[in-house]
Amino acid sequence: MTSQLWNKEDDGAADAFLHAVAHAHLRIAQTEEEREKRLPHVVVCTDAGTGHYSLDGPYADAASAAQAAQEERQRTTDDLGLTFTTMPIYPPLERDQPTYGSA
Repeated sequence: MTSQLWNKEDDGAADAFLHAVAHAHLRIAQTEEEREKRLPHVVVCTDAGTGHYSLDGPYADAASAAQAAQEERQRTTDDLGLTFTTMPIYPPLERDQPTYGSA
């Protein structure tokens, strides 16, 4: 015996439900993306030839880091094989926080 979440004759209700879920997911993703843009960021310089990388920053937010990465791109020549990307700096997870005064 199978159970149904909705009546097959009422596909409109199912479509409306799935649309509402997709819309809610999109809003959550956009909110997280906006929150991430406000986090401090670093510029990552990667040497394609060696795989070595270096970090520059931190910068106050994504826009500041993107500007710094663009300035670095303009200062270097393409034949060096360097790429400049940005990366957010996430706060530590709560479980990673030290607990002081506990036995």
